[in-house]
Amino acid sequence: MLKPIIAALLLSTSVPALALQEAPAAPEPAQSSIDAAGEKALGDVMSMFSKMFDTSGQPEPEPARLALAEVTAAKLLPNGAYGKIMDDMLGKMLTPLFEMMPGLTDAQIAQTTGASEDTVATLTEEKKAAVTALIDPYHKERGKQMVDVMKPLMTEAMAIIEPAMRTGLSRAYARKFTAAQLTTINGFFTTPTGAAFAQESFALQADPEVMQATFKAFPAIMGSIFSDQANLKAKFDALPKQRELKDLSETELQQLAGLLGVEAQALQDHRDGAATASTDTPETGEEPWYAEENWLPAARSKATKLSDAYMKANEKSDAAYAAYEDAQVTAIDEARQRFLAQGWKPEPAPEEPMAAEDIPDNAVPPPALPK
Repeated sequence: MLKPIIAALLLSTSVPALALQEAPAAPEPAQSSIDAAGEKALGDVMSMFSKMFDTSGQPEPEPARLALAEVTAAKLLPNGAYGKIMDDMLGKMLTPLFEMMPGLTDAQIAQTTGASEDTVATLTEEKKAAVTALIDPYHKERGKQMVDVMKPLMTEAMAIIEPAMRTGLSRAYARKFTAAQLTTINGFFTTPTGAAFAQESFALQADPEVMQATFKAFPAIMGSIFSDQANLKAKFDALPKQRELKDLSETELQQLAGLLGVEAQALQDHRDGAATASTDTPETGEEPWYAEENWLPAARSKATKLSDAYMKANEKSDAAYAAYEDAQVTAIDEARQRFLAQGWKPEPAPEEPMAAEDIPDNAVPPPALPK
């Protein structure tokens, strides 16, 4: 859990740097601290960002303007500014988040105790909390200790990022402003008001007033984006779909086999096996695996709880909705496999196509779990 949190904080606090168009290369990590897979992943990310913010085609800033811009950047990003922001973020954001951390998951309880997930799923939230208190009494306290561990790590990281940020700011300002403009800006910073502004301008990005106003805008943003979900879904559904093996011609299948270094017959067998496993008719939503009573108890319980969490979030929590959708798909897939393995067959299609007015309302699976 610690690595994702640190990575997220580093990304969130370095977002302004991504817009600076240019920054010096980061020092290579010690070989002993990163394994080969991690080093490759880091290299891939660095390569991606280098391409996204490529400045190789831009001319070098004029030396005189760059010198003026370096003064500007030093005023706007004084030493220790990043560290101050990080300290505020860790104290005001992470500590409350850790305090709100839920107890152990059903899977964690089952793995630790040996009880089945079905049994754990039937426990009340109060009992799960009691189980967590017995198994992991330092569950929440550990979160506070993690903040204490992370503070010096993040302070060290900020000490590395801050000079890089100043370099990027200097080069960006040198390109955006003329020498005369930079001279005027720097002159303002020599006044008491200008000096006070420069000292606080960067840190104010993490001021509670700014954070509060930003967070308050989220509901309006989500409401605007998802005000017409049917139209949004239709637009996404209209996007080109990924092709399957059955969509490829024999020539394309041969080309794919050559690229993969496998026999074309292996791809054909995989294609034919997938076709055999699926039904010949499109699913209508009335197949038995869509009925909740046919899902396994643990899968049904998980999907229902996540559906409730999604509804309580008023359809504005992408994370809750994604988790709920994954649980629903998993439950449906498991039930589908069981019914198909038992020889279930769909009802024969009617000889004449049904008129539009005769199509039942439930012919398409609903987007959310029924109550």
